[in-house]
Amino acid sequence: NSTLTLTLKNGSAFTGTVSGEITNARGTVVSTEVGTVNVTLEEGSTWTLTGDTYITSFEGDASGVIGNGYTLYVNGTALEGIQ
Repeated sequence: NSTLTLTLKNGSAFTGTVSGEITNARGTVVSTEVGTVNVTLEEGSTWTLTGDTYITSFEGDASGVIGNGYTLYVNGTALEGIQ
């Protein structure tokens, strides 16, 4: 049960997803629990999803999220306004 705070600003970009599936060095899944994940996406920065993603909170411009056919869920609700 970890906490992640991700802030994307100054035109930065992140490609990836957040899930609770944590693997060890052998590739064995050791956890499927998502901890607390808070994301801030400032104007001009982008987040490109590579899978459905579940986070705790989102601040910023949803149009900076590039869905690629995936969904970003914030507290279980799909975030509207993503590309």
